[in-house]
Amino acid sequence: MEILAANYFQHPVEFSDVMTGLFGADSSVATGLLNHGRCVLEFEAYAQAYRLPCKVAELATDDAFFQATYWHNRMFNPNMPPGVRVLSFAPDWTHAAGWRIDID
Repeated sequence: MEILAANYFQHPVEFSDVMTGLFGADSSVATGLLNHGRCVLEFEAYAQAYRLPCKVAELATDDAFFQATYWHNRMFNPNMPPGVRVLSFAPDWTHAAGWRIDID
């Protein structure tokens, strides 16, 4: 697996900028995100912070992103409940922001 992954990550042009998230069948968070159709993802990594506006959509079970997300999560949770939902988050790069965080 390590050898395959190492080679796979050497080709960044083959990656999509769409992120996905797995939610339970009755998730009110997923429903709220879909009702709005947009959200802003905010996160920090090391000394960098990001604010990334995204368009939100629900993926069909036969979508490749749904399948990749489902099986990735299934590897770590073999007892996933039935009917999970996968949402996609497509970034709006023109309104994205990043900044450095001062660490004392």
